[in-house]
Amino acid sequence: MRKILLMLLLFPAFSLFAQNFTVTPEGLRDATDLEKSYIVLDFEGVSVMDLYEKSLGFINEHMKNPKESIKAQAKDEYLRFSTFRTNVFKYNNSGAKFPVDFWYDTELRFKDGKIRYEITDLRMETEKYPVPFSGSKWSTYPVYERNGKLFKESAKKEIEDYFNVMIKIFQDYINGDLKDEDW
Repeated sequence: MRKILLMLLLFPAFSLFAQNFTVTPEGLRDATDLEKSYIVLDFEGVSVMDLYEKSLGFINEHMKNPKESIKAQAKDEYLRFSTFRTNVFKYNNSGAKFPVDFWYDTELRFKDGKIRYEITDLRMETEKYPVPFSGSKWSTYPVYERNGKLFKESAKKEIEDYFNVMIKIFQDYINGDLKDEDW
């Protein structure tokens, strides 16, 4: 958790140079190509086998129950794992702040030097209402109104920050940059 908080503080410094998601009324999209619901992470010179094995290592280190988290896999081709996070951010509704929990799957597809990274089956909810990307402000806590107009800029930013920090943590792990030497 400490790493996530640090990454959130440092996020603006690296966001200009990385592959990132942006939130649209249709969901998470590649910030550089809104037609894509995934991003492609480059790991030049790393074999598909190494990318797959390092991704499994990431899941084993970062998931509470790694065996239960992995939902599908095809060696050196594909991994899908589930994540649940509580209190990711607080949705502000007329001064009342409601904690938002996330349930989602991450799908990874592998090629030599590349990982296709996609968030699927994302569910965001408070105790009271779901938090859809687009919807009615009378029955949900939407990010965008049904007409596509941004309704909650702070929620949009929080969702983007969360997933972009997760991408950065994943990339750093694959590159071997996140070593906890403080034990």
